[in-house]
Amino acid sequence: MLYPSIQNTTAGGIVKTKYKCLLLSLLIMTLAISTGWAQDYPEIYYMYHYSWAASGGSLGGPDWSSHESSVYYSSEDNPLCIDSLRYMYSHDEEGPDFDVEIDEIRPFNGHLELFPDYFILRSPARYYPSMTQYRISKINYQGYYLEDCLTNSLDPEDYYLKAWHYYDDNMHHVSSVVRYNDPLKYTKFECILDTQGRRIEETHYSSPDSLDWQATKHISYEYLLDQPFTLNWDFEKHALYVPGYLMEQCGIGDIFYLNDDYPIQLLSMMTRNSEGQWSEPVVFYAEYAMLNEPDYDRIYVSFFSLDLGYGYNLRYGPHGLLEQYMCDNTEDIPSFDFFYKHSVNTSVPHSPQMPDIRLNLWPNPVKQTADLHYSLPKASPLQISTYNIKGQLLKREQHNAIKQSGQLPWSPSDAGGKALSNGVYL
Repeated sequence: MLYPSIQNTTAGGIVKTKYKCLLLSLLIMTLAISTGWAQDYPEIYYMYHYSWAASGGSLGGPDWSSHESSVYYSSEDNPLCIDSLRYMYSHDEEGPDFDVEIDEIRPFNGHLELFPDYFILRSPARYYPSMTQYRISKINYQGYYLEDCLTNSLDPEDYYLKAWHYYDDNMHHVSSVVRYNDPLKYTKFECILDTQGRRIEETHYSSPDSLDWQATKHISYEYLLDQPFTLNWDFEKHALYVPGYLMEQCGIGDIFYLNDDYPIQLLSMMTRNSEGQWSEPVVFYAEYAMLNEPDYDRIYVSFFSLDLGYGYNLRYGPHGLLEQYMCDNTEDIPSFDFFYKHSVNTSVPHSPQMPDIRLNLWPNPVKQTADLHYSLPKASPLQISTYNIKGQLLKREQHNAIKQSGQLPWSPSDAGGKALSNGVYL
């Protein structure tokens, strides 16, 4: 088995790894549980808290610092419909009368309307003491956004920004068109995906009228290997929950793409100036590291070049659901933290918790077993069967008394204790 090379260990005990080679045993653990399941409530991530922090000043230290935070509230039986929010803001600056403190709770008119193939969701875009911004989204039941608009009123046609998202039948071509009303301009984003669902090319365009398009940026991606993570993260789809045009409203620039399954090795980015000249390619290399804790997993992703760096810090709960998403451009401020819940967790009257099983396998020289995380609708016996790709049963493990959720060890060996070779197992 090949292992990632250890680069360094921080004081906090987090091991950062630079993947010179990556070989994760592909394991698909299937669990068949008879349960009544009705698709009557959307199952998506929703943001319930965001915060940003910024500071600046002279070389001797920051002369000012600011922090903004909003927490959204909703009922347990309708978690996507936000009914109030708490807005907190503080600004500290040297000198008299420069300090600001705001802490207030305001009602919010959230709305959820269900249709056969999609649903309409009205949620907060960003809140200011003098104005509330709404995000009105059209989303299908697979969690993909179809339309998005940002408005200062409850009228979706009175928008200052609107986006349309398009997907072809085989998901090899994905595009978005965004209209800004003040001043009027358009941007377009197109990406090409390969047969494994990985983004390989990404092109950005701008236009004053949506007719004459000029390319402004081009990015190409290379991946470490054809071996996926198989950890069920939601990097790619999650990008639509906090898309780039929302980041622009918050003062954040480039947000790099992360694939759900395949680790990116590097990306090459070129930009085009107003005179139509393309820059030389800037290459960003990716670095991954992971920290396992009893209550959550945290994964760190860094993109860095000679002059720039971008960092992601993502935290997942015990059931593999995203809880926190932090992005930080090391050259710019502010940095943002986005905190998430998943509607399937809390909407029990509408949607019972689905059985979930997740394999957390990161080979390393000192750990030869994997932790199998599971979440069941109720406490019940669990049987784990391991097969090879020929359908031959290698072993069957019976667990008669287990809790509703937790983790079990899984060893890559057959029924006789002989180690399994690298490969695909079911």
